[in-house]
Amino acid sequence: MTTLYRIPGTDYRYKIDATGVDKIVVGDVIGLFTDYTPIGFDVDWDSSYIDLAPFSNQDRTVTISAYNAVGDLLFEQAVEIVRPYATPPIGATEAEVTDFYAKESIARTVIDSLTGGFYLRRKMIGYESMGGDIIPLKDNIIKIFRVWENGRLAFDVTSASFEHTKLFFISSDRSSIIAHTGQVNRIAGNSSRTGWAPSDYTRETYDSIDMSRPYTSGSFPKGFDYVLDVLQGYAYLPSEITTATNLLINSGQCTDQYLNRYITEYDTDQYRIKYSKEALDGTGNRQVDMILAPFINSNGAIRAGVM
Repeated sequence: MTTLYRIPGTDYRYKIDATGVDKIVVGDVIGLFTDYTPIGFDVDWDSSYIDLAPFSNQDRTVTISAYNAVGDLLFEQAVEIVRPYATPPIGATEAEVTDFYAKESIARTVIDSLTGGFYLRRKMIGYESMGGDIIPLKDNIIKIFRVWENGRLAFDVTSASFEHTKLFFISSDRSSIIAHTGQVNRIAGNSSRTGWAPSDYTRETYDSIDMSRPYTSGSFPKGFDYVLDVLQGYAYLPSEITTATNLLINSGQCTDQYLNRYITEYDTDQYRIKYSKEALDGTGNRQVDMILAPFINSNGAIRAGVM
């Protein structure tokens, strides 16, 4: 799979290794497809190409499919578009750039295994409501595009003509998704207004229910299924992550040699190598582990909310 890096100055043109191309379709993992016609022909490549710059605003993997005029598939390839955690030094040769990104990929994988990653992705999230006024978030949700409630599209900001049956927004503390019902949940909405929200009508006992208000199980009734199309992750890469990545690369821990320092036993007869348990503890670099510590066990954690 080809990788294109989301950094300034990147050439997002992608070569189509096929002749007779009439249409190109670019699809991503959430089922969005865009039809293209070949943008140009590069003499040096002797091939058609397309510009993937419109897809470079977030991290994603796209599938490029090329067809001829009668609809025959001529070419298909997956392309990863990703923001690297570090970039090569200015003035690096082509060989040095290639080597740097090979090591950056290893360092990024190590960091991701501990923290969950620092990407910006559009993704689909499924949720079965237990009842209440919020959907608690376990990811850093930046924007809500579409919401399906029990299989029916209820909210869609990608279509100017769509008539919403509900409005959904992210709470001000970014811990949950709230459905707008014309009333405000005092706690989940983190609002200065003190209006009632549907599930606020009930109390712990039947006698404490305010019968002047109709009972409901909340903005998100128990047993309802929701699918959310959202933008999730980090709009900007934390500088600490770039520092940690460069430390891993420059310390030699992105090569086959770094594990040698953890060898505690070597048996040539059986070719058995025993490593210290420290080899599997963190990244193997104390400085990097300390830098990453604030980010470990924070990504993907479900924060407390009022249900």
